[in-house]
Amino acid sequence: MLALFLLLTSGCEHSYPEAKLHQSLKEICKKEYGVDHVESKIVGRTLGVYLPLEKLFSSDFEEILAGGKVKDLSSLLQISPETLDKVEDVLFSTSRVILSTDKPIDFYVLKATDTELTGISLILVGYVQDIKRVRFWDISRTEYRKRVYHDMKVNYPVIWKKPVSGVFKDLGKKSTRDILDAYFLPGANLENISPLFYSIILEAQLKDNLSCEILNLRSTGGRVGEALVYVKVRENYTPKQAYMDHKFTLPNGFESEYIFVLTKYLGDYKVSRVIPFYYVADDGTVKKVDFPPELKLYENVDKWREEFELEEIFLPDFLSQQITRRVQPLLSEDERIQNTFSTRRVNFGFVYNDEQKKDAENAKDAGYFSVKTNLALKKSSAAAYDSGAFDGTKDAGAGGIAALSGMLQPEALQDVYYLLDVVMRETTTVLRGYWYENYSYIKFESVFGVSFILKKEDLELYRRKKIDLAGLLGRSTPAN
Repeated sequence: MLALFLLLTSGCEHSYPEAKLHQSLKEICKKEYGVDHVESKIVGRTLGVYLPLEKLFSSDFEEILAGGKVKDLSSLLQISPETLDKVEDVLFSTSRVILSTDKPIDFYVLKATDTELTGISLILVGYVQDIKRVRFWDISRTEYRKRVYHDMKVNYPVIWKKPVSGVFKDLGKKSTRDILDAYFLPGANLENISPLFYSIILEAQLKDNLSCEILNLRSTGGRVGEALVYVKVRENYTPKQAYMDHKFTLPNGFESEYIFVLTKYLGDYKVSRVIPFYYVADDGTVKKVDFPPELKLYENVDKWREEFELEEIFLPDFLSQQITRRVQPLLSEDERIQNTFSTRRVNFGFVYNDEQKKDAENAKDAGYFSVKTNLALKKSSAAAYDSGAFDGTKDAGAGGIAALSGMLQPEALQDVYYLLDVVMRETTTVLRGYWYENYSYIKFESVFGVSFILKKEDLELYRRKKIDLAGLLGRSTPAN
């Protein structure tokens, strides 16, 4: 398993100073594990590592999609053994650097991304203190595995960049027709791709040693079925012998900027239009133009998405994700809950008292946990549900969730209590496992229309089994 990198080796203190951290990580991955193209960055106290892969999954997607028969989608998303080895090697390398650097790091994020076909990223998030605790057997390996947050998401900038980077990669290497057929919408011609850029494509055949270095590439979603890709590229070349006197549109070494408009076509994105940020004046000089008026809405390119994105992670948010991830399988697998609830979704979040200070280490009260539920009783249990008493707006009065008793018959009420007990047992276990107390309460936004607050001191009594779930809910207070 991925989490078995487990960091049981000890490193020399500050072997990887902050100034050399990123280079050291690259060198370890390449020299010791043969893994190239690893990128890393730090935001606040979070280290992000990006691992682009030619293949993430075991399945041959191209062959399966060509056959048109997919019986079990989950079977397609099996990570290949080779990928697992690479991911573990990079995780182990990351752990060595984290544990032996003078840069304070609280969290690491590894994004292993299929950059060739699907654009799907395997995302692993871990807490540095958990790394240290498992090394010293303060937590078990099983518990450590539970604490590593993992997810899969589509990395759309990877998908959107493919036709754009493909165009520049193939300039001068493939014919104009091949480039148009590969990356542009069918029927693309001079009028719908930009006359100026079309001349760039044509002139590529007149150049030797042509290279296009992409200096910046960002993307954003546009209208439905469209995407916009901004690219800044430096073109270097030498004219072919027969064209030494040719007046090329762009001089050697020129840094040009474009927006590529992509349109979804048969599952892929194809270039439908190219908007240059320059024009050629009558005297042959290249002049830059302002941001295209029709795209003013997207003018702040610096806020467009990148292939490797990273946001700082804070412990309350990490715990919220972890509780949600650990609770949901319990609700799905519990036989009683399966038999009584048709919908059983619980999602934890954290609301900060001050967004600007949410990273304060010594804050006694960072905010509160907010819990949103989506629960529905099955028909057999719904008979005990008095829909006429439910207006969707009730708050718990004296005795907290006792307000539910006015809407649920005893059997249904006990089923709700049972589900909440499963949720809260796991919640208090996780919070206790991290010794996290910098919150004031847990707020349930709505349980069958009833919103209520569970105070921290009551949750501690519940955790210690001094009161049961009914006792905890009886002490809850109404939520505004």
